[in-house]
Amino acid sequence: AWQLDGPPATDRQAGFGDVLNLGSTDVTVLPDRIEVALRWQVLKTPAQPLTAFVHLYNASGALVAQHDGPPAQGYIPTSLWQPGDRIHDVHSVSPTGPLPSGTYTVAVGLYDPNTVTRLPARAANGGALPDDVYVVGQIDL
Repeated sequence: AWQLDGPPATDRQAGFGDVLNLGSTDVTVLPDRIEVALRWQVLKTPAQPLTAFVHLYNASGALVAQHDGPPAQGYIPTSLWQPGDRIHDVHSVSPTGPLPSGTYTVAVGLYDPNTVTRLPARAANGGALPDDVYVVGQIDL
């Protein structure tokens, strides 16, 4: 889950503040949950703990399920991260009940759990992302 001093990521999809870049992502649909694997590259040791969130939106844009938690399930405290480290982070999104068939959007972001302020999110081209959220992609259920 934690690769020290990894080579620079070449698959940057988004950046969050001046702290992390999001590299590759993987979404797996299972019968009872959706697993979202995120690969972060540390740019700078975070000044505060961070919480990652994964949101699942229906076709109307309503939030239907989510998971919030520290990257790497909290096993690797952010205070120990160093520039160049890579963090493998998996979030399980478990809807409270069956979801209707349809297309859903999976999105991710980061926030400071003390202030609930989201880290600014930027696309790979440097443009600001709406609501400081990166859209990983869509899934069909």
